[in-house]
Amino acid sequence: MQSSTQVVAPRAFELRSESGLRARVLDVGASLTSLQVPTPSGVREVILGYGADTDYQRDPWFMGSTVGRYANRLAHGRLSLGGSSFQLSTDPDSGHCLHGGPEGFHHQVWTPEETHHPQQLVLRHVSAHGTAGFPGRLDVRVTYTLTDPGALVIDYVAVTDRTTVVSMTNHAYFNLHGNNSAIDGHSLQVWADRYTPVHNDGIPVGVLASVDQTRFDFRAHRQLSAEDRYDINFVLRPGDDYVRKVASLHSPVSGIRMDVHTSQPGMQLYTGDELGKPFGPRAGLCLETQNFPDAPNQAMFPDATLNTADTYQQRTVYDFRVEAPA
Repeated sequence: MQSSTQVVAPRAFELRSESGLRARVLDVGASLTSLQVPTPSGVREVILGYGADTDYQRDPWFMGSTVGRYANRLAHGRLSLGGSSFQLSTDPDSGHCLHGGPEGFHHQVWTPEETHHPQQLVLRHVSAHGTAGFPGRLDVRVTYTLTDPGALVIDYVAVTDRTTVVSMTNHAYFNLHGNNSAIDGHSLQVWADRYTPVHNDGIPVGVLASVDQTRFDFRAHRQLSAEDRYDINFVLRPGDDYVRKVASLHSPVSGIRMDVHTSQPGMQLYTGDELGKPFGPRAGLCLETQNFPDAPNQAMFPDATLNTADTYQQRTVYDFRVEAPA
């Protein structure tokens, strides 16, 4: 008698604020699968998502997922900590560790924890020591909270039983037009005077370069066109508060404006140029708040080390409001 493997369907959770902002999250990858913003003309979907929840179990695009242990790239999957070297799982195409490797958080099933807040969801994942080559047993919690009048707050907390590195983010693809068109026409502003230039393989060269007189200058609102292709990390301006405003995205089609606030030092702008079926290139863009790519291997970059006596904490807020369409 042959045995069969039963595929467990992902579990979905829905949140709704009093003002009508709606979010939907899966236990697979702690993935944000839907984010709907109320407008005078009706509710608009502002992120990309699959038609079936089971598609997230084999998703290659990190669609709306919680990314870790280390967001973005670590060169050649190499990591040195406290005199010890670790070889991490690598992407077969690039040879680098991308978004935590094939065993990253994006494909793990997260466990919901009880919360008495009707607009809040807490998901937990425990990553064993040695998973994808990373040292330490990492205990992680991600909390999604909807606040009024219209913000999604994402809190990340992690502790470890031995020294490791951590940088987490959410990989939602935003399209504020809400009409299945390309991202062209969105207006973007980023509070960053510098960025981290990269080699052809996306690994930073190790310097902080000025955005002045470059195509990376978004200090004033700029409209995105079909020629604007980005996959780059911005060095965000520091602020006096734990969470500060770092970017603003606006659609003249829907009138929706999204302000991004974060405690993180960097943000990756990715314009989705490599997206494939069932999506198309440039169907959405990512604003991934993070530590810098390859920071553990770059002396000039912010420290990404998490020690046993410390707690990794970061917060990112996506704050929505609706203005009159152009």
